[in-house]
Order: sequence, then C-alpha cells, then structure tokens
Amino acid sequence: MSWNAVAPIAGAAGLASPWWLYGFVLSQMVCQTALLVPGLGPGRTLLRIATFAVSLGLLVAVPAGGRRYPLAPLVVLLLAVLALGLLHPGLNTPAAGVATVVFYLAIWCPVFWVPRVAVTPLVFANVILLLWAFHTVSAAVGVLQVYDPGRFAPDPEFVKQMAGVNADGLMVELADGSRVYRPAGLTDSPGGAAGSGSFAALVGVLLFGARGVLPRALGAASVPVGLFCIYLSHVRSTLIVTALSIAGLVASLAVRGQAGRATGIAAVAGAAAVGAFAWAAAVGTGVTDRFATLLDDDPGKVYHANRGHFLEATLTEDLPAHPLGAGLGRYGMMHAYFGTPTNPDSPPLWAEIQATAWVYDGGLLLLLAGYAAVGGAIAHAVRFTLTLRDNAAAALAAVVAGYDVSVLISTAGYSTFLSQSGMMFWVLNAALYAAFVEADSK
Repeated sequence: MSWNAVAPIAGAAGLASPWWLYGFVLSQMVCQTALLVPGLGPGRTLLRIATFAVSLGLLVAVPAGGRRYPLAPLVVLLLAVLALGLLHPGLNTPAAGVATVVFYLAIWCPVFWVPRVAVTPLVFANVILLLWAFHTVSAAVGVLQVYDPGRFAPDPEFVKQMAGVNADGLMVELADGSRVYRPAGLTDSPGGAAGSGSFAALVGVLLFGARGVLPRALGAASVPVGLFCIYLSHVRSTLIVTALSIAGLVASLAVRGQAGRATGIAAVAGAAAVGAFAWAAAVGTGVTDRFATLLDDDPGKVYHANRGHFLEATLTEDLPAHPLGAGLGRYGMMHAYFGTPTNPDSPPLWAEIQATAWVYDGGLLLLLAGYAAVGGAIAHAVRFTLTLRDNAAAALAAVVAGYDVSVLISTAGYSTFLSQSGMMFWVLNAALYAAFVEADSK
C-alpha cells in the first residue's frame, strides 16, 4: 500500500481549505501536551476549555459547503432532546444546564463543520498519519516513564493532587521492587498511554503493509511499543478492543481478496502481542496475573465485577427512575463548575459510564439517539471498507471501523462522549465520509 495511492477525487472545489482540519488536529495535540507543563494553575482549566472551544469556533468559522453528513439530522435530534432538559424540573442551575448543552455541541458539532472542508482521500490519510505519529510518540514516552520515571513521569505530588485517594491505586510494581505510576504518555493521567498505545498499534499494523522500508519499519516498531503501554497500564478493556480492531482489519483485507497481506499483518500483530507481553511481564510484576483473568474467569463476570454493575444499575434503576432524564448539570465537571450541591430538587449524581450520562441528561430518547448515531457511524465505516474499489482507501476505512468499534465498547466502561475522545470520534468519521463519499458513489 502507498499513501500516494490514496489519490484526490473530484468534488473538492468550493470547499474550505484542509488546513482547517489539520489545524484542529494539531490544536488538540498542543492542548493535550500543554497540560504536562508544571505550575499551570488556572491555566489548566483554560486549556481543557480550549480543547472543545476550537470545535465550536470551527462550527462558526468554516464556510458553508459540501455534502451533509447523513447522521447530521440524528445529531440535531439528539441536541434538541438535550436542550429540552433546560425545561426539566430537575435542572440543577440554568448555568450548569446551558454549559452542558454547549459542551455536547462542541463534542458533536464536527458532523456539521468537517464535511465543509475539502477532505480528499490524501488529506484523510495525512490526518491518520498525524494522529498515529502523535500517539506513537505518546506511547514511546510512556515506555520512558517506566524506565526513567524521575525524568519522564508526571510529578507524584501532581498525580496525588489530581487523583486524590485513588493515586496509590494507579501505581504498578516493577521487577526491581520499585513502584511507579502507570505510563501516562503525553497525557496528565496515569494509564493514559494505553489509549495512545491502542491507536499506535492499530495504524502500525496497517503501515507494516505499506510500500517502502521506512513506513514498514516505523509501523512495525509502533505496535509492540503501543502494546507494552497497554500491558503496563493494566487496562484489560483496551487490550480487548485493540485485538478486535486489528482482527477486523485483517478480516476486511481477507474479504477483499488480500489474503497474503492479511496473513502478514496478523503474523506481525501476533508476534508483537507475544513479544510485548513478555517485555512487560519482565519489567513489571502483576502483568501476567492481571491479564490472565481474561482467560481464567468468565469475561461476563470480569466485566460485571469491574464496570458491568454500573450498566446494570443504569438499566434497572436509573432509567426507570428517570425515563425523561434527571435534569441537566447534576454530575461531572459541568456540575462542579456551574452547579450547586444545595438544590434540594436536584442533588448531585454520579455518572461513571456513557449510558448513565445519557440517561441522566435526556432519558431513554437521548440514550437511543446516542447509540443510534454511534452505530450509524460504524455502519458507514464498514460500508466504505467493503465497497470502495481502491484497496488503500478501503484499508483506511477499515482502520476507522476498528477504531469506531473500540470507542463503542469503551462506552461500557467510561463516559467517552463527554471527552476529547468522543469529539475525535466524530471528526474522524465525518472526515472519512467527506473523503470517500464521491468515490463510493461511482
């Protein structure tokens, strides 16, 4: 595969410069990396706000044009349902309610502004490469944080300040008996390198099939580095979704008649998984025991014991209690910054996973609309994977499809669509559509 093979297509005339999209992706990298600067104080909050404010700014700044993303009407419905929460009697404070609506808009609005940009297939490939490079560097930094924590790891006092009483639970023991925080990579959260490792591994196996020695070498190197961070972070769910994503990529190549390439990628991924596991197990104690539970115990029981009980409580308790939502601004950062704990009609709530957050914010309708939109994005990515004539383009679509599935699964353990990850999900899927819809219609 050659990135040059992902040639431009007709239809870009009259659209905004791709630098709007490049600029957005780079801004996300800058904001995330800037959080590592010590002594930011209030500047940390401003950086987190800027992460999402850029998306809102592009919604206004990018000139109109291009095809409408097919899921845009569903997103409008979702935002309308959310906005009705401003009239809910359980509204915590008007400011918290408005802030919640604006926050959702920032995360979901890429479905509106990205298709206005001239996203050719080559532009889309460049975006994937940019993200891969960033996440690979992040994973590599995660490795350095394990080997030389004094120089590369976040300051322990900062971690204790951010994580509170949970800080000690974020540490791993190394083979020499020392204890270090789980690799954070280019994030300010111990274990954050696992997410970067997953993306680095997924795109890395694809690059291994590219033409040229350098792309193949860099791709092959990024896979074990990414997997090492996942193992040392002890995040079993990330390992599972990474394996499923790579398996989906291999299967899509095989279905398209590229059995040789699929076999090669599967072999590289398998060897990297085994090698990285041996590497991580030699460096840190507890790695084998942590991941052995995936084989020794029933996966359903493992999930229920860790995160599944949150989903069960959401469906059996929260949803029946709040079929139309519980009122906006009752949990999370919007409550912390703009809400009040003293409203007797709207006491604080806790949302650990995405389903809980959607039930609190809009009840059953928001829950259904949210998952329908995510499912629709996956369906579009899978369709492009199977129908695009160009193999290089189809491989890119397969990467997004695998990434999408990993994000969907992550919502069972986290509030993904209340984070930067949720916003990037819509950026990539809207860009995928904009890049390949013309080719798909021919």
